[in-house]
Order: sequence, then structure tokens, then C-alpha cells
Amino acid sequence: MQQDQDMQLQSMYDTYQAVLRTIARNRGIPVDDIEDMLQETYIAYYRKYPLTWNESRKKAMLVKILKRKCIDFYRRNSHYVKVSMDDEESLDELELLTQTLVKDSLDSVINNETYREVRACILGMKKDWRDVAFLYFVEEFEIKEICMILEISGTACRSRTSRARKYLKSELKHLLNI
Repeated sequence: MQQDQDMQLQSMYDTYQAVLRTIARNRGIPVDDIEDMLQETYIAYYRKYPLTWNESRKKAMLVKILKRKCIDFYRRNSHYVKVSMDDEESLDELELLTQTLVKDSLDSVINNETYREVRACILGMKKDWRDVAFLYFVEEFEIKEICMILEISGTACRSRTSRARKYLKSELKHLLNI
């Protein structure tokens, strides 16, 4: 029984590891941390979900777990700017403060507002376009990955992406200052 589960898990790892590596790399995870993140992803899946699910359901859950692991990685490692207090020149408080400020709060508000408008526009699209647009423009997947996730041809994916882009451009003219 345990040997069957080990074989199923190994098979699942061999099947999806390339896609999961690409997703982690596209999300900016350092190469040295990707393998650890994949192992954590598979362990989390193994602990909570059955190995008997169909292939598309397994893949979707693995992608979901990996994305959460990526968010956790950035929360742990990138939330705060690390500052060395060993260097006496960096002890000037004003300089230190300006170095640690990452974003202007107005930029954050504008980006959030823009994101909401784009998201609302995407949700208003036809389902075929919406799925591709969300994966391509928001999640930043490559065309090949979208084809695998949605199980469509490359031609169909490129066509839907092009149509979605034209639709977004026409709907969001005020954001693009056209």
C-alpha cells in the first residue's frame, strides 16, 4: 500500500515538476529556493489531498499550493528591506529612512484602483477570453502553460489572447491615455 502511494507520488512529481518550476521561476523565486518550494508543495498536497484525484484536479491543486508557497516566501523574505547597522555611514536616520521606503502610498492606491478596473473588465469578457486573459495578463503565464492548463491549442490560445487584448484596450482607453 505504502509502496503504491510512493510510486503515485513519484509519478505525479515527474509529471508536473517542470510546469511548477516554470511557475515558480515566473513568480521571481530564486533558483536556489525552487527545489525546496517544490518539495514543500508536494508534501502539502500529500498530507491533505488524495493521490487518486484525476490529473487536471491534481495539477490545479498543485499550482494553487505552489502559488501560496510563493506568497509565503515573499512574506518571509521580502517584506522588510534588510539594513546593515555595521556600516557607520548608514546610521544617518534620514538616509536610512529614504533607503527603506519602497513605494509611495499614492502609487499603491493608484495601482490597486487600476488593478480593480482591469479585473472588472476581464470579468466582463466572454468565458473563453476571460480564462485566457486572466492567466496571461494577471497570472503572467506563458502561452504554452496556458494551453496545458486550459487544454486548448496554441492557435486558439493566441487568438483568444489577441481578442482579449483588443477588448481590454478598447474598454480601458481612459487608463491608457489614448
